[in-house]
Amino acid sequence: VLPVIGRNQDVNLTAVTLPRNSNFTLFYWWIGNNLQPRLSLESFLVTSFTEIGEVRVTVQASHGSSMLQDSKVIQVLDHFQVLRLRFSEYLDLYNPNIPAWREDIAHVVTRRIAKETNIPEESLVTVLRPGLPTIADLYVLQSLNHPKRKRTVSSIKRIAAIKQSLEAQNISFFLREGHWIFVTLDSSDSDSHTLGGGGGYWAIVALFVISLVVVGAIILYKFKRLVVCNFPCDPFWERAKLVQLQSSFIADGSQCPVPGHLTGVVLSIKSREMRS
Repeated sequence: VLPVIGRNQDVNLTAVTLPRNSNFTLFYWWIGNNLQPRLSLESFLVTSFTEIGEVRVTVQASHGSSMLQDSKVIQVLDHFQVLRLRFSEYLDLYNPNIPAWREDIAHVVTRRIAKETNIPEESLVTVLRPGLPTIADLYVLQSLNHPKRKRTVSSIKRIAAIKQSLEAQNISFFLREGHWIFVTLDSSDSDSHTLGGGGGYWAIVALFVISLVVVGAIILYKFKRLVVCNFPCDPFWERAKLVQLQSSFIADGSQCPVPGHLTGVVLSIKSREMRS
């Protein structure tokens, strides 16, 4: 699971078991302080978190008489920024693609960036993605001890300092195999992404308001066409007016003249009403 996620965003919790093709494995998921586990026959669970803070997720896999359990701590935040990182090509040659190796490299990168930029290490989280080429996501967290305005300014300064160090190739580390690995900013993702739980909500609200305005304008336009009939008359108006006259037995052609054959029909209806 990603160590940092946005509030109200869907997150995929995945349990990796060995052997991978073991059938009839039952998974128990404990999320936060909830004592009642969620059960699943699949090795993943999609959920979301509504409160910010640290949340512990525990999963237990049960297969026959065997049982294993593991836990992870997730930071749920409203706002944070992500930078995509790339490494020298030599790192791919020594990438075993296992979680322990990825975590070790991530800790090294976090410490190097924190030392070079004087940013607190607890405000940086590096996550290496599985597979090749070796790519990492650097999460830049906002400090919750400052007011919102100061947090925004501080975040902008941190992003600028990190980008400057990466572009100058000041972030590097040495492998035991005898290669220096340089960390750079991914050229395809040069701009940082602001993530959080509130962005999608406000986007939906904005689209909903715009839709209401458009629908209201269309209804108002149609209403005006029905109320004010300019010459020559619209056939739709004539049909609507005729239906109204037939239902109420009132002949009123002051707003929109009715053709002669339709006028005869209206007068005949009024005559029958007078005779009755």
